Amino acid sequence: MSTPTDGPEGQPANPYGQPPSPYGQPANPQPYGGPPAQPTGGGGYGASFPGGGPVEQPQGKGLAIAALVLAIIACVIPNLISLVLAIVVLVKKKGGKGLAIAAIIIDLIVLAIWVALFAGGVWLFNNIITVDNAEVGQCVTTDTGDSDEVGLMKQDCAEPHEAEVFVVGDLTAEEVTTYGTDPGQICVTRYTEDGKDVNDLPGDYVNILTTDLSPEEGESFVCIVENQDGSKLPAK
Repeated sequence: MSTPTDGPEGQPANPYGQPPSPYGQPANPQPYGGPPAQPTGGGGYGASFPGGGPVEQPQGKGLAIAALVLAIIACVIPNLISLVLAIVVLVKKKGGKGLAIAAIIIDLIVLAIWVALFAGGVWLFNNIITVDNAEVGQCVTTDTGDSDEVGLMKQDCAEPHEAEVFVVGDLTAEEVTTYGTDPGQICVTRYTEDGKDVNDLPGDYVNILTTDLSPEEGESFVCIVENQDGSKLPAK
């Protein structure tokens, strides 16, 4: 039996009669059934990011910062806007949760203060009596404080009260002259013009109130009756 002769360029002849591949041998031949080649370099699919968690979204943090800045302004409209922004941050979980909660707390405190101030202003508006809005028959409290000025506040006539309004009007030129010598006489004269008797008044002391200590013709005035000893007038 003869030995196969060498093939071209010294390669052994193919014993099965197949010609050698014209394309040469693969660079890294893999045996059948072997494991696949692994890529070199960095990690493959599924590698985790440094830190292990999702990055906080900058949009949410920006909204939270805006909400906190508006809350610090401490005005009604900015605080309402701040409250809406902070709630959006919490509902959508966009990040900046701590800032949003701080903004909400400040907003609620500021808005509560504004509500209290508004309610107090409404109460004062409805209860302060002045020479311009006083009406005959109103029951009032009198507060002279540390000065000669008298402040009147509306009081329930069904309860014992400090004073009552019994005359309101505008000063005439003659009354301006009388005001400088006997101001109380203006009230008595006005009250008796309609046939009323000052003895029927519930108190024993008459006082006239004006906006100016030296009033001029046409200025408004209010006459109140009270007890000179400071005791309260009876309920009516």
